[in-house]
Amino acid sequence: MANFERIRPNGSIEKTIEILKEAKELAPDNSSILHSLAIAWRDRAKTETDGQTRSVCRAEARSYIDQARNRWGDSSYISSAVVEIALDELRDLIETPESNQRALDDALRLVENKLSESKQKFPKDGFISKIEANLAQLLKDNQRATDALKRAYTENNRDPYLAMRLASIYKNEGKADEAETILRDAVNRLRSNKQLHFALGEHLREKGEKDPKVLSYYYKRAFSPGDDNYQAQFWYARFLCDIHDSNERNASDMIFSKLRRSRNSYEIKKTIRDYSGELIPYII
Repeated sequence: MANFERIRPNGSIEKTIEILKEAKELAPDNSSILHSLAIAWRDRAKTETDGQTRSVCRAEARSYIDQARNRWGDSSYISSAVVEIALDELRDLIETPESNQRALDDALRLVENKLSESKQKFPKDGFISKIEANLAQLLKDNQRATDALKRAYTENNRDPYLAMRLASIYKNEGKADEAETILRDAVNRLRSNKQLHFALGEHLREKGEKDPKVLSYYYKRAFSPGDDNYQAQFWYARFLCDIHDSNERNASDMIFSKLRRSRNSYEIKKTIRDYSGELIPYII
């Protein structure tokens, strides 16, 4: 009833929230209700004209997301909801002429940070891919946002999130060399940053880099043992296989073994991500 009220023409978002609260009392262990409450509060924020009221609504949305995450762990639905709220806040700032530059820069960093974390955890998730496409389109359609990003990067080229988003813009414009220059410069300045190493590894892989030692170098530096950067671990293990060294092969086998025991869904684990020269599929 609540979801129908939320999506029907001329529906009431206030009534939606009221029904969902009743549902939560009846079924406190249902994670989908908490997720629906977060979405409803996010939708309500969009209907408000006052900036402070929108902030209150989004704080409510985040509180339900935190409840679900603390109780049941992370999921692609929770992760994408977090990114969507951050993107809404960025869109508000872009569309408000009097918003200050610092707030716009901080909002850009937050979206990129949350998006990067989500892509590592859920690399094939359609919701997260759609959000990234929405962010790219938002920046493309708003010259103010693109100018702000370039200016912020010029003023602070040690910020990894600004570097990754600016590189993504150049890549979407067909300027692959400029994108690679940005990422390489950022990696040289911040050699311990895992997300930058992952971004450069992805760029080189998608560009067609053939040397497995080069690719494994960047992917190895994109995770730490025991963390949840599963995408980086997968590609590191995959390219170790192409080095044709027994020690590297053993290391690869160990990583794949750990990934099979990771907290990923069966659908994610069975997804074919690449093939070797003999057309052997690589999956977790």
